[in-house]
Amino acid sequence: MQVPIEIARSPAPGHLLNQLLRNKWVWLGAAIPLAIHTMQGLHKLYPAAPDIPMSVDIGFKEPPLSWAGGLGIYVYPLMVGVAYLLSSEVCFSLWFFYLFLRLRRMVLGWLGLPLPGTGVGWSLGKWAALEEAGGTIALAAWFIWAARKHFRDVFRKAFYGDKSVEDSDEPLSYRSTVLLFLGGVTVMFLWLTHFGGSAAMALLVVTGALAVYVTLAWIVNQGGLIFVESTFYTTYLVASLTGSRLWDSQALLVNMWNENIFRINLREYLLPTLLNIHKITDQVDLNRRSVLKSCVASLAIAFPIALVAAHNVQPQICGTFPARLIVYGSRNVAAHALQLVPPPSHRLHHLVRMARNSDVV
Repeated sequence: MQVPIEIARSPAPGHLLNQLLRNKWVWLGAAIPLAIHTMQGLHKLYPAAPDIPMSVDIGFKEPPLSWAGGLGIYVYPLMVGVAYLLSSEVCFSLWFFYLFLRLRRMVLGWLGLPLPGTGVGWSLGKWAALEEAGGTIALAAWFIWAARKHFRDVFRKAFYGDKSVEDSDEPLSYRSTVLLFLGGVTVMFLWLTHFGGSAAMALLVVTGALAVYVTLAWIVNQGGLIFVESTFYTTYLVASLTGSRLWDSQALLVNMWNENIFRINLREYLLPTLLNIHKITDQVDLNRRSVLKSCVASLAIAFPIALVAAHNVQPQICGTFPARLIVYGSRNVAAHALQLVPPPSHRLHHLVRMARNSDVV
């Protein structure tokens, strides 16, 4: 949090830049990753340009190490800088639990226990994804319980106009917040019910999405991380607990596809950024509502620019990458859907097979 505050700090009288931006080591530190990524970008556009590899894939071929899964070493300058600013406890936890998870997988393989497929493409196994689901549910329940008095005040102000509850210093009035929240949840529920055909599954998926959004935002905000991604489908969790035959195949496929699009890859998730922005505004004594209006205006300007860039510029740079990404997502969803529903009872079996095996979206 201190870095953006220092960058925005006003310069001393007689200086064009503040103390941080006058530091030569700051500019040297920024120049190194700029040079690396510039060379990598040039190599992507012009293969004759030299590349700077920043990763090493350690592929264990023989048991028992092969049971631990692939182990890659990736050097991201941005993450090096973020890790330097993190607390020692958070940095240690990231390393320890990453290696501990792989050690557990190796032990399971050594014991001869089955290692079922992934919860989502990059998790180590369904068992790990289901553990994450349990932790997410527990944290979300704890958040609701810890904030129960605050939620009571929010709803009293929103629905009854309780004057004893003050919300003038909040980014939005409590009434606007509650109405927007209920409107968004209603639209999500009705959309999933209409296309998925199951109100019960839609309700569970929306509830799971809210739990993931809040939990990951809290982890990112409190841990000082850039982003955290979820590795489980709520659809898969529900079907694993209740049995897939309880649910219509269309409900499973549509809800899982929706989760793959809107909940799995949360690198562009805005809630942690908004929380960090409001933490900064508290430290520099800015008006929260004015800052939120600026954020909304920035998004309104950035969205059409990003849309044009994605349509015209990205295909020239990345080639068929967006299409391949969609195909990968389709195959990922298809693989899990086929695990949940046996082929004889699966009405959409042929469509899932097409999504899994075809290279055409």
